[in-house]
Amino acid sequence: MITATLASLLLTTTPLLTSVLLYLLIRERVSIKSLLGIILGGIGALFLVLFPVLGQVSIQSGVVSGCLLIGASVLTLVIYAILSKSFLERYSPLYLTAIFCYLTMLVTALLALPDLLHAHWWSATTPATWISTIAAGLTIALFTLFYQYSIQYGSPLIASLSVYLTPLLTLGIAPFVLGEYLTPDLLLGAFFILVGAYLVTTSARVKGQKDLTSE
Repeated sequence: MITATLASLLLTTTPLLTSVLLYLLIRERVSIKSLLGIILGGIGALFLVLFPVLGQVSIQSGVVSGCLLIGASVLTLVIYAILSKSFLERYSPLYLTAIFCYLTMLVTALLALPDLLHAHWWSATTPATWISTIAAGLTIALFTLFYQYSIQYGSPLIASLSVYLTPLLTLGIAPFVLGEYLTPDLLLGAFFILVGAYLVTTSARVKGQKDLTSE
């Protein structure tokens, strides 16, 4: 089984993979400044993910298949972001999010149909499970909506930087919710992520202004 740490490490490759596929699929070049920002953000994410568990991670069986699944999900997310850019020229982010939710519900219902037909499954489902399911669904829908907006008003590359926000937000919330202490290595990782995100977003903003000027 793949560890949460290894899964997080694989997810941090999303911006770099996005920059590569942007060039391969639509010939959109990524500036040196953006590439530097991606690398700095990745280093920062590695600091946040690796240092708390350094020396505690062990390789378990099934790690290869787990890595392949996570890698496939990263590749799917990147292609989804790049293709969404063209659709957002014709449709609103809310419309695309609604289509995504409907298709997801349909596919999930079809896959879960054998279990849904058993009455025992319904009786064994607690109210807490229903609340958690609804909360998860709403969270995914909101994430998808904001992701679409970030693609529309930014770029697929900027949207892909959201994978760096997860460890960063955890760093900010954990001291208050869990009472965890901030350490110098965690603060250094947060600094790298913020600087990396700044470099990518400012580079994209300058590129957008140049495109408008040329028009």
